This record gives sequence, C-alpha cells and structure tokens, in this order.
Amino acid sequence: MVPWVCFLVVVCFATRLNLMTRSLYRDESWVVNSVLSPSLRGMFFYEKWLQTSPPLFLLLARGAVKLFGTSEIALRLVPWLAAALSVVLFARALMRLFPAPLAMLGTSLYLTNYWALKYSQQVKQYSTDLLVSSLFLFLLISHLTKGQRRSTFWALVFAGGFSVFLSYTAVFWFPACLLVVAFATAESSGTEAAEFRTPGNRFADGATLFLVYAACFGVADKFFIRPNRSASLVQFWISDFIGSGGLLRSLFGFFQNACDLMLPQLFQWSTVLSYICGGAILIALFRALAARLRGEKQGRIVLVVTTLPVITAVVASYFREYPLLIKPRMIIWLLPICGLLLVYAIEPLWSWFRAKAGIRASALLTAAVAVLVCLVAVGLSFFVVERGRSNPLDDFRSGVLYLSRHAGPHDRVFVYALGAEELDYYSQRLHWHPESVFVGDTNLGCCLPGAPPVLEDDRRKLGLEKDVHSFMQNAIGTTSWFLLQSGIHQELIVEHARSESSAAGCRDVVTSKFESTALLGFDCASPVAKSGLK
Repeated sequence: MVPWVCFLVVVCFATRLNLMTRSLYRDESWVVNSVLSPSLRGMFFYEKWLQTSPPLFLLLARGAVKLFGTSEIALRLVPWLAAALSVVLFARALMRLFPAPLAMLGTSLYLTNYWALKYSQQVKQYSTDLLVSSLFLFLLISHLTKGQRRSTFWALVFAGGFSVFLSYTAVFWFPACLLVVAFATAESSGTEAAEFRTPGNRFADGATLFLVYAACFGVADKFFIRPNRSASLVQFWISDFIGSGGLLRSLFGFFQNACDLMLPQLFQWSTVLSYICGGAILIALFRALAARLRGEKQGRIVLVVTTLPVITAVVASYFREYPLLIKPRMIIWLLPICGLLLVYAIEPLWSWFRAKAGIRASALLTAAVAVLVCLVAVGLSFFVVERGRSNPLDDFRSGVLYLSRHAGPHDRVFVYALGAEELDYYSQRLHWHPESVFVGDTNLGCCLPGAPPVLEDDRRKLGLEKDVHSFMQNAIGTTSWFLLQSGIHQELIVEHARSESSAAGCRDVVTSKFESTALLGFDCASPVAKSGLK
C-alpha cells in the first residue's frame, strides 16, 4: 500500500496546483475582502455582500493570512488542505467496507474529480463541505463496523459541534448521526459494545448528541446564517429548490446535477459517462436496499450512511432552505456519498472477475485502471480544470496592474458588480488607489445586503445601461476606463460604453484583454470630446 499512497500523493500535487497562483475569481474576491476586514464583525457580517461562508472557515483563512500574507496561494491554503484531508478520510472510510483494490480505485476517482480539483484551489467553502462530509462518512462507518464505539461516539459529538461552523451542509448529516447512535446495534461482542445494547445507554447517548447538535446549530443559525440571509438571495435560487416546476421534475433535475457532479458534462462523451455513473449510483441504492432486507451488514451500513443525509437535504430544499438543482458546487458535499455508492455498484462485477481470474489478476487490473484514471486526470487538469466550464479565466490582477502603471491620478474607473471586490483587493495589493471608481450594480438584486429581489434579466440590463450612461456623462475632461470581468453582461457593457463614448466625442485609448477580463480606455479630455457632449 505504501507505493500506492506515494503515487496518490504525487497525483494530488500534479492536479491541484495549476490554479493556485491564478488571479482571484469574482466569487473569491468578496470572501477574501471579508477575511481582510479590520474587525471580526466586518468579516462575519460583510457590509458589501451577503456573507455565505461559515465562520470557522473564515477564521481559518484569516489565520492563514496572518501567518503567510495575502498572496493568492496563502488565501487558498485552507481550501487546499481541507480537500487533501477529505481524500484521506474518504479513503479510510472505503477501507472499512471494501477490499483494498476497490478502495484504491474509489479513492482515485474521488481524488481526480473535476469539481474537487477546481474548488480545492478557490477561496470558497466548498472544500470544507467535502471535508465535513468525508469526516461524517468515516465516523459513521467506523461507528457501525468497529467494536471501539465509545471513541467514535465522542468523535461524532465533537465533529457535530464544530463542523456546522466549518460547513453549513454538516446539518444534513445530523439526523443520520442521531439515528445511528440511538438505534444502531453493536457489531462487536466485546464488553464496550454490549453496553450499547441497553436502551438506557442508547437514549442517553442520543440525547447528548441531540443537545450538542441542536445547541451548535442554533448558535450558527441565529448569529451567522439568518443575519446573512435575504429575500433577494432566496428569490435568486427560487427555481433551484426541490418542488419547483413539480416534485418529479425537480427530483430529476437533482439527479442530473448529481450526474454532473460525478463527471462534468463538458463534452458529449463525458455527458454520457456522467449519466452512466448516475445510473450506477441508483443501482447501488437498490442493491443496498435489497441487501438490507436480507440482513446483510454491508448493505445496511451503505444504506444508512448514504440515504439519510440525502433525504434530509431534499426535505430542506423543499422548504427553500438549500438549492439542489443547479451548480454542482452546491451539492459537492454529496461527492463522498456518490463515490461510495459508485464503488458499491462496481463491487459485484469486481467480485465476479476476481472469482474468474483470481485475486492477483483482479488486483492488478484494478490497480491498472486506477493508475490510468490518475494519469488521464493529470493530463486533463491542464485542459479541462484550467480551461473548463465556470473556471477562473479572468485575469483581473493583470488588468489592475496595467491601470496602476498607465492610468492618471484623476482618471475614472468603471467596474461591474463583483468587479468592485476584485479591484478593491488588487488595488490594495499593488498599492494603487484610483481616485474615482464607479460600480455598476443597479438592479443587481442578488446578494447585496438590503437590495430588493430582481429576477428579470431585462431589468438588470436596463440598470447597466443607466450605469454606463451616468458614468460617461461625467467622463468629459478625463480619461475613463472600463475594467470588466467575463460574464453574460460584459459584451453589453462594452457595446454601450463604445456608443456613449462615440456620442461624447471621446477617443479610444486602449482595448485589451487579460484572459477574459476586458479593459477599455477612452480619452474624453480633448476639445472634440467637450464639444461633442449633448
């Protein structure tokens, strides 16, 4: 096993470092600025954007900044370590249930997952979602399979106490933990396991777990979740809750999202494979149910640790507490569950092959497949992970660097929405502070504290037109810059900026791109520009 572990470590570093030094992505920028706030209150309740990151994640990121500075690598250190630790916990969980070759294959699939690779290198809480899910999966399986259950019980108590402050999705695991502790029977004949057979001890342990979980979640909900929740955010996700568009239709949308989580649907072949993975997961669930009815231990464990968190999440989504139908990052906490079910689905085929070809041949084939998966992932990480869908292709850092060297002290800068957060971070990093910054956020209506809900994209476009017009009205006599991150509205802003500058008689100075970040400069200080003002 030592050579295999060394190989996985090499794969981990080979696939999880290529995005660490990239310019911060728009969704990272506001998290970073909140972490860099002067006070803890400013971090936990960020005034410019709704704070959806858990408090312990923010504290850990703040600690990394104190120790290592404000570089992109330092800021992404906590997510990277959380993702790496989740791989270790997931591997140990698989080793509790499956033979070593199958556990090795499952760990390889988990390690090289597209979304896990991507979010291990972003300053977002999705890696800690993975860590917490892997931790609960490992502890629940250990509690159900090992005789030393007192230690795992207290580990569950402690994990539930701190995890909800590290990942809000931890709450989906709470009912599973309570039911396992209160009703699971001991699998060991030892003295310690025998104590768990008494109803009194089970009730006491279940009550302890319930009180700790309820108290911790109550604190997190009252002081961190609810104060950072708004009607506009709920409306933004309104079509992504279970039940929207009909229950069956939404459940199928959830299934599609889970398939995308297993393998991103970037190409036709990957889309087909993603649905094959999803089908295998459903087969595994039916297999676990049948095994449970036959009284098989492994099937019972798989059924309990995989279905209860999912059912809890579906119920929460139905009551509009958590979106499950779009964005694989929102359900990335399900990856350990889906990975375990995928291995459970493969196990009968693997067992058949082992019976036909022998233990050595089956182990060698499994190792070869796992190595192939890892080598392909290493190659694709520089193409798919770096250039794939929803990845940080923007290079706002280079755009700000250009402005710091070429913009005048009285030049005006236009940014859109979260571009203000990116500009704020990099202007501090580069010690360049523009005198006048205009933020186009009229009718944005998603995550601005106190902003009314705005669902219609036409209203957002109209708001942007007004923002560009207002900016250019005051541009005469100066050089004006548009620094725009990629997105559906970048082209619209560029079009209106050119139209407004032409009407005002301004002269194009710069049109450039840094990756997908657009930079436009207009000289409106000439006499032609002044006379062209209407």
